[in-house]
Amino acid sequence: MHQSPTSGAYYKEFQAVMAADRLVISPDTPGYGGSDAPTSIPTMEDYGRAVADGLENLGFGSGGKGPIDILGFHTGNFVAMEIARQRPGLVRRMVMPGIPYYPADEREAKRVQYAQPRPYFTDPDYMARSYMSGVYNRDAGVSKERHLEMFVERLRAGTKSHYGFDAVFRYDPEPILRGLKQPVLLPILNETLAEPTRNAGQMIENKTFVDLMDLDGWAWFTAPERIAAVVRPFLDEA
Repeated sequence: MHQSPTSGAYYKEFQAVMAADRLVISPDTPGYGGSDAPTSIPTMEDYGRAVADGLENLGFGSGGKGPIDILGFHTGNFVAMEIARQRPGLVRRMVMPGIPYYPADEREAKRVQYAQPRPYFTDPDYMARSYMSGVYNRDAGVSKERHLEMFVERLRAGTKSHYGFDAVFRYDPEPILRGLKQPVLLPILNETLAEPTRNAGQMIENKTFVDLMDLDGWAWFTAPERIAAVVRPFLDEA
């Protein structure tokens, strides 16, 4: 499950590595990538329900192909948590690097900061600045072509690209984190949500921390084998 405002294409390199020995699906949540956009601002419960319905329609779950293992990053972790909460029999194991956990007294300020419509029609320089920072001046060991692909994916969400952020910061994750029963792997990457992930992990009953602080948030693109090397054994334990 991808972060906002990207799409399942974010995981292309990691998906290819993991798919060597299992089926790997990287869905677009509603309004992102190639999925239909919601007609109103969704809640995290809405996102979780939509993806869970899609997975069950594909035949996963106790009545069909069996449960899934699920991995999220940033927004994707809350979507994953909602799937596990709503359909506990659908989820077997969880991998949750980059959990966007903030205490209740900080969430509204974060929502005001991040969950705003992008100024496509009010700031004529916005697109140029975004392109310069996101593609032209970007390196991080990732090809310009790949940066351009993700730049386009962000644009595909259009005027509703902030919906995912709104859902994240209106969501109260604490009771969900405390209620998770599935085994959870918590890789800690050297990125903005490293400390929030550690804090969130303290509330999870059955968790395993893995320190990957020598990898930054671009590791999904530049070092997918390193992430897979800790994810695959965890998923294969049962």
